Amino acid sequence: MTGTVVAWIAIGAVAGVMHAAALWRTAHDWTGPPLATAWRLPAVAAVLVGAAFAGTLLPAVSGWAGGLAGTGAFLCLRSHRWTR
Repeated sequence: MTGTVVAWIAIGAVAGVMHAAALWRTAHDWTGPPLATAWRLPAVAAVLVGAAFAGTLLPAVSGWAGGLAGTGAFLCLRSHRWTR
């Protein structure tokens, strides 16, 4: 695995984490303007298009999916209240 592949995995993971956090914030108790998190789709698209031009689309998508799933799971488990 080259340094370029590792860098694109990390860039994809950061994009996934930011995407999941923006989705979560929009879905839960959001009082801001409706377009305040509209940056998330162009940001993800820019990362994936950049990775495609660099020839590392699969590592970037893998990083993005991992970041999105991991952050989503973390936020979901954190907000879950255990009751008896």
